[in-house]
Amino acid sequence: GRLAELLRTYALEQIARTKLELASSGRCDGKLTYDRCIDIDLFTAWLTAEGREEGSTKDSVSFYTTFFQTQLSLDYMSEVLSAQACADAARSSLGKLGVGHALDEAGSSASTGVPGGKAPSPEREDANTSPVDTACNER
Repeated sequence: GRLAELLRTYALEQIARTKLELASSGRCDGKLTYDRCIDIDLFTAWLTAEGREEGSTKDSVSFYTTFFQTQLSLDYMSEVLSAQACADAARSSLGKLGVGHALDEAGSSASTGVPGGKAPSPEREDANTSPVDTACNER
């Protein structure tokens, strides 16, 4: 729904910003990406600075920032990060094989990283290990 799409858009923008910042070093820092995605101050600034309808009133900002801090929201952020990391790893692997961009950005596989569009549920052994770290370490 609309709430999930808002959170997904925010997470993907944070992922993109982190990648841009780390591109010159060639590093993959899943912990930094995860920390940014769950940072309430970054989320609130993003929500209100982007001119979104959801950030246009004090009540709506209050609602979204409260929801953002729930376990449901944190779990969803982990799923988005895992799915994006899987999609990135698949693109990287296909690129190394000379296949090119087989995952279409508009398709459900690209948006979630898995066929059928369902994101995997992250299995995290350590609270300090993000789903992105796991995918980066598997490369």
